[in-house]
Amino acid sequence: MNQMLFIEGGTFYMGSEEGREYEKPAHRVTVSSFYIDKFALSVLDFRTFVESTGYISDAERGDGSYIWEGSKWDKNKEAFWGNPFFLQTEQCPVTCVSWFDAIAYCNWKSNQEGLTPAYTIKGILVSCDWQADGYRLPTEAEWEFAARGGKQSKGFKYSGSDYLDEVGWYKNISEKSTHASGMKLSNELDICDMTGNVWEWCWDWYDKAYYLCSDSDNPRCPANGFFRIHRGGSWNTIPIHCTVFRRGLDYPYDHSSNIGFRIAKSSHNSFESVKNNE
Repeated sequence: MNQMLFIEGGTFYMGSEEGREYEKPAHRVTVSSFYIDKFALSVLDFRTFVESTGYISDAERGDGSYIWEGSKWDKNKEAFWGNPFFLQTEQCPVTCVSWFDAIAYCNWKSNQEGLTPAYTIKGILVSCDWQADGYRLPTEAEWEFAARGGKQSKGFKYSGSDYLDEVGWYKNISEKSTHASGMKLSNELDICDMTGNVWEWCWDWYDKAYYLCSDSDNPRCPANGFFRIHRGGSWNTIPIHCTVFRRGLDYPYDHSSNIGFRIAKSSHNSFESVKNNE
């Protein structure tokens, strides 16, 4: 069973001078305290949601999902979260899920626990109530802060180590599939698999100018865009894509066998108390 961890808010430098054009320069960001799951959402968790609600994922409603065919990504009409075209266990992170699938899961879980859903969904229009006590995707800033180890950060290149093999499943060692969560070392905050295994959807739209603004307080992306951000690299990526600063992006309705998600939750700790303690 997944465990939600409390992450004390703080200030850090987001991005990197070593990154690509849209990952630099490093800029100062402050985030409020929040909660985030220790592991990415599992196949079992998503299966429970589907069986409880009859939910049909975007891949199943459409023409399948993208899978790796050895040299390129191709869409396969038979591919979906239950069949990513590699062996997986119930403890592996779910894949072949769109950003919309992820927010649907968040609202369902909130309702199951009697919490106020974070998302209001009207077709393809989605808004987030940041004061709600329900579940949601992490913002990009929250995700990177947690991956870096929060206020306990030791400045590692990957989430929990400078040696990728210790903390992540990536192209060189994954054997072309995901692996059960928690088999690698956790980071400074005891969070697992924020490096490799699956890219993880975040709330944010991609926007270069918004990302690069300095001295940001709880950045939550512009109101609209074309691509949603995902973070962390996957079983099919090279080491540079697994760094804590690397950004990925896809259309929110896209889905492939290397993208999953991890859920978060707002904390009632005030933002001002975080800033005053810096």
